[in-house]
Amino acid sequence: MREMSAGFRRMALGLIVVLGCRERSTTLPVRGYPADMLDSLRAREAVLIDTPDSARVNEYSRIMSEEPNHAGSPGARAVAEWALGKFREWGFDAEIEEFAALLPTPTLRRVELVGPTRFVAKMQEPVLAEDKDSGDKGQLPTYNAYGADGDVQGELVFANFGNAEDYAHLDSIGADLRGKIVIVKYGRGVRSAKIKQAVERGAIGCLIYSDPEEDGFTRGDVYPKGPWRPEDAVQRGTAADYAAMYAGDPLSPGWSSKKGSRRLRPHADEIGLEDRSGVQCCRAHPWRLHA
Repeated sequence: MREMSAGFRRMALGLIVVLGCRERSTTLPVRGYPADMLDSLRAREAVLIDTPDSARVNEYSRIMSEEPNHAGSPGARAVAEWALGKFREWGFDAEIEEFAALLPTPTLRRVELVGPTRFVAKMQEPVLAEDKDSGDKGQLPTYNAYGADGDVQGELVFANFGNAEDYAHLDSIGADLRGKIVIVKYGRGVRSAKIKQAVERGAIGCLIYSDPEEDGFTRGDVYPKGPWRPEDAVQRGTAADYAAMYAGDPLSPGWSSKKGSRRLRPHADEIGLEDRSGVQCCRAHPWRLHA
């Protein structure tokens, strides 16, 4: 009986501690709110919790994502005008504000092996029967934005993941990248750094692909059955080396790109580093594993 009583006392003490902590948590101060305004804060929180409707959220998400709407596309304008209409419907004094940004899109993409065997790589991802949107005509092309224009030809050099250690290894064995096209894998570093280090060593082009060992069937089921990248999928993204410092338009890093504002030149190598746009002077392109 003594042991049972001790056990009961320990349990009762535990309950007292838990209940005491719970009681104290409701009176803790909230940063930015005086103690006499906590009731109004709770009321506002209740409105934010109770107002959203999951069905309406799903409807809005479907409308805004039904068609491709990457920046600068007709779909982007359509989504903006739809959102503007909704804001005005809800009583907001809303308008669309426009900014002039450099966002190149390709008119021609071609990767070709000219010898010893001639081969032309496919630039389009295949359509998936399970995903109707994979065949959208207005989808974003497979490319790396802010790479240089041009038609280049050179020998290929494999640089693994294209990180500092990989390029250091190439340097140590005397590999000359001047006039070469470098092939690197996605992963273990940002895309722009892979390209930039190739440019610094004189490379004229850079091809980047996703290795299944890092992102593909070796990790698990690929899309649409799972989350991993299919063999023929291409990772898109920026090649600009400014991205870690500035987001948005590379010709107006750190300031608004309103009409008439100061603009940098896309390839400003002849002026100081502080006045460069970060646009790469290298032809960079993402690649399918099964080209």
